[in-house]
Amino acid sequence: MVVGRAYWLRDVPKSENMSISQQVRAHWEAAGHRIVASGRAGNPDLSGESRPDGFTLTLTWAEGDNLYLGAASPCVWPDGRPSE
Repeated sequence: MVVGRAYWLRDVPKSENMSISQQVRAHWEAAGHRIVASGRAGNPDLSGESRPDGFTLTLTWAEGDNLYLGAASPCVWPDGRPSE
């Protein structure tokens, strides 16, 4: 099972999308997370992996020039541990 969350960044002017992306990247790197992909020039998309737990982190540029932050867990076992 995977658990995920997404949060829309409302009221961010589209002219600030790249600045927001740079700030998010700097924050993730300062926290020790690994950047695994980023958007092409002018595209604020980011993908990362949290350390040490391996959560997937995303900053996604969506239709309408809106941004959202997302996170998804690595596998979660229903009873808290893998079956044997």
